[in-house]
Amino acid sequence: MILKTNIRHKLEELMQEFHPDFEAKMKFGSRGYEINGNLCVGVFQDMLVINLGEERVSNLLLERYTKKMDIMGRVLEDWIMLEEPLYQDEEKLKELLDEACDRVRLLKAKF
Repeated sequence: MILKTNIRHKLEELMQEFHPDFEAKMKFGSRGYEINGNLCVGVFQDMLVINLGEERVSNLLLERYTKKMDIMGRVLEDWIMLEEPLYQDEEKLKELLDEACDRVRLLKAKF
């Protein structure tokens, strides 16, 4: 089980272990993780924000503890916000993280 105060540390640990090609940067007022210049995951307030693509986000929005990524009135369709109960399960967290990292590796690199 992951406590809310440890999500940033857990993300860093999982990225280092399974996706070492990441670059950590400050995004959304917290640490975010990019691959090839594309942001794939981060933390906003106490929620995990993750880039999964519009179709996957639509499906996940049917689950509890999910929200559209809306920061200051701007909705990012490829992103979803996950509340703590959904990311407490380390296996689920790793699955979503792998999915996001694989997705952004396919995007054109930003330079």
